[in-house]
Amino acid sequence: MKIQKAKRLNLTDFPDAPEWVGQLFQILNTQFERWVTLFENNITFEDNLRTEKVVLDFTHDVVLPVRLQVLKSNPEGAIILGTNYFEYPRMTWEMSDDTLTVNVKIKWDVPPDEEVRVTLLFIGS
Repeated sequence: MKIQKAKRLNLTDFPDAPEWVGQLFQILNTQFERWVTLFENNITFEDNLRTEKVVLDFTHDVVLPVRLQVLKSNPEGAIILGTNYFEYPRMTWEMSDDTLTVNVKIKWDVPPDEEVRVTLLFIGS
C-alpha cells in the first residue's frame, strides 16, 4: 500500500482556534512529513534499528570470528537473513574474549562442497 501525502494542518482551516494551535500544527506537520518520508524511502535495519548486517563466506561446521564494526557493545542476538545455498542452515554464535568479536558456526544438514555466502544480522541492545 502506498502512503498518500497527508494534507498539511493549516490554522486558516480552523478560524476559531486559539493562536497557540498554529505552533502545534507546525510541529505535527513536520512530524507527519518525516513519517511519510521514512516509509516512502524504505525502512532499513541498519539506519533505523541497532543492528549490524554482515555478509561472509562460511565453511560448513567451521567457526568463523566475525569482528563487529557498527555495534558498540555485545549483540543480544543474531539471525540468518539469507544464503546462496539451497538449504537453510543452523547457526550458533558466542562472544569471544574481545567484546566486539563474535564466533559464528554454521551447519547445513546437507553440507555444501564449498564456502557459502551468508548474510547475518546482529541485534544490539
